[in-house]
Amino acid sequence: MIIFLAGAAARLIERHRAEVALRASQEQYRSLFNSIDKGFCVIELAFDRTDKAVDFRFVEVNQAFEEQTGLRDVTGKRMGTGARPRNPLV
Repeated sequence: MIIFLAGAAARLIERHRAEVALRASQEQYRSLFNSIDKGFCVIELAFDRTDKAVDFRFVEVNQAFEEQTGLRDVTGKRMGTGARPRNPLV
């Protein structure tokens, strides 16, 4: 029983360490993502039945992207549902 508890405790400690490391990595990514002065976005493509890309969804955008494109609050929105830039050349 003691060996089982020690093993469980070791697994919990390792899991906690991994979660702390993941949070630190995510915070570092978020800090970099938000501090760069270049517009940047992550998108997810949507495909039709023939595997043709027909739309995309903004997964995340940084502030520079919003400032440079004029697109505001588009995270989670699809381009085909009204997330259109003010500048028709964008």
